[in-house]
Amino acid sequence: MSRKPFYIVVALLMFIGIGLSVHRHIQYEVPFTPGEQRAVWEVEAQVRLEAGGGPVIVELAVPISQQG
Repeated sequence: MSRKPFYIVVALLMFIGIGLSVHRHIQYEVPFTPGEQRAVWEVEAQVRLEAGGGPVIVELAVPISQQG
């Protein structure tokens, strides 16, 4: 019995695993190394609209500190 099909399946599974890992890294920005750090921003906005026939006024309140 030939081992060629076995090695083909192993290589195929390895390429699929590597491809999925690269896809997760690129698409969802999952880091490859455990110590890698990224800047994460959280923005919460409350928009109040006052339209009285003139220009529209939009106010954005920025939080002083961020939890986490």
